[in-house]
Amino acid sequence: MARIFRLSVEVYPPSETRPHYCVEAFQTVRTARSERVLHFGFNDAFTPEDVDYLEDTIGMMLRGLLHRTIGIQERLEL
Repeated sequence: MARIFRLSVEVYPPSETRPHYCVEAFQTVRTARSERVLHFGFNDAFTPEDVDYLEDTIGMMLRGLLHRTIGIQERLEL
């Protein structure tokens, strides 16, 4: 079975070169090159609001990706 899409989320902890958490999300649709679709940072400590924001943001990205790939494919098959 061929892959329709892949969504990967990477979270990097603070380091000497980066004083905050770094969040990056990449999406790959079918065999296209991976594309960074999200990049942002949080202060050195996540708050509950930060976690809620991250969950909401990733959820919206996933919903959009599902609609653009699987949703369109299902409509084309009708």
